[in-house]
This record gives sequence, C-alpha cells and structure tokens, in this order.
Amino acid sequence: MVGGFFLFLPLRTLAQSPESGFSKPFQFGELVSYNISYNWGLIWVDAGEVSFGVQKGQHLGKEVYHFVSEGSTYKKYDWFYKVRDRYEAHTDTSSLRPYRFIRDVEEGKSYYHNQYLFNHQNNKAFSFFKRLNEDLKKDTIEFPEGVYDVLSMIYFARCIPWEEYKIGDLVPIKLILDGEVYKSHIRYLGKEEKKVEELGKISCIKFQPRLIAGTIFPGGDDMTVWVSDDKNRIPVYIKTPIIVGNIKVRLKSTQGLKH
Repeated sequence: MVGGFFLFLPLRTLAQSPESGFSKPFQFGELVSYNISYNWGLIWVDAGEVSFGVQKGQHLGKEVYHFVSEGSTYKKYDWFYKVRDRYEAHTDTSSLRPYRFIRDVEEGKSYYHNQYLFNHQNNKAFSFFKRLNEDLKKDTIEFPEGVYDVLSMIYFARCIPWEEYKIGDLVPIKLILDGEVYKSHIRYLGKEEKKVEELGKISCIKFQPRLIAGTIFPGGDDMTVWVSDDKNRIPVYIKTPIIVGNIKVRLKSTQGLKH
C-alpha cells in the first residue's frame, strides 16, 4: 500500500545486518514519559500521556527485552475520544529481532486485541486478533528477514547510526501491522536545535518516518520526529496529523537512562 514509487529515491541500509548486533542506546530499567497535546482548529490542549519502558523479559528460557508502552487520554477528554492503549514487544537483546508482540487497544468505541508470535526459523508469524463482540481470528503470516512490529521498530530507529547518513537519505524498514507486511522508510532530515516546553533547547537529530494508515494515523510523510543528539537518542518531540486533527508529543520525564 505504501507503493513502490520511493524505489526511485536514494535508499541506504544499516551498516549492520539484523543478525550482527548493534549498539543500543537504552538499557533495562529505562522509562520515558511524554505529554500529548491535541489540536482541532486553532486550539491546543494537553489531552493525554504516553510512556515507553524497557524491562527484562523471558522467551523460551532466554533473557530478552520486554518493551512496554502505555498511552491514554485524560479522563476529562474521554467524552470526546477515549484512548487506553497498551503495547508490548519481546525482542532479542542483540538484534532486536521480535519474538512476540501484544496490542490491547481501546480507541473511541472500538476495542481490539492483537498478538503475533514470530517463528524466525520458518519466517512465519502466528497472528491472533479479536474485536469487541467478535470471535477470535487466527492466521499465519509469512514475513521477510529484518521485519519488526510497531513497538520494536521504535527502539530499532533509536539505534540507526545517523552520522553515516546524508540529509535526504532513506532508511528502508519492514513492518508487520494489521496482518500484513509493509515496506516503508525513514527519511533523515539532518540536525536541529529543538525548543521543548519546560526543557528548553535540545540538540536533536530530525527524521520523518513514512506512516502506514491505521486506526489513528493517516498514511504519508507528515510525521516529524526529533531525537536527542547524544548517546541516549531519546525522542524528545514529535508532531503528526491524526485522522481528526493533529497531535504534538513532547518529552516529560526520564528514568534509568543508559548514558
């Protein structure tokens, strides 16, 4: 769906393959929290919060990263559009290869549960999907090497060695979402000093991920991300359109940083 038109644009790959391992700017115990501001028309309001944590997990007796992200609107705005989302991903600590992904989503009047179990020996993911008041659906999805779920992809993006890229370069990515595998990319936009409310000016790396249309985000290149230009590579500011309006996500607090 994202199309093949960007095959004509300059693509570069990571210096490391997914199997070789690469430097991680995060560690067990990291917890990063954000404020979410919502815009509809000319008014911006702080409407919710989201957090991303790195925990220790187990998969088939092996220690893995257990990434957990939880996001919600403030209760006073639930009348407009209630969000209670929880995402989990278990990944290899060397390659970030995903082993298991869980998504529990309550958005507006919709609720659904989704799981993927990745079998990398056969390059197949076992999918479980359930909507409110519907039966559980099971499926098997074939995937190529180097595929990520949406949460492990966020942490993978923090590992990209942007110093090896030129402005305008694209990093190709493969993403499994809603029962399909998509090819997309992240565009490097260079470095910029970004002013973040309550934190001041922060030296940042700036890039644009190509979004895949879903329940909240439209597809396209309209999301912009600023990550700290230091060893932690923490996302500090994000702006993006959503299906109705626009949102800004700004860094609120951090715990357990590696550097």
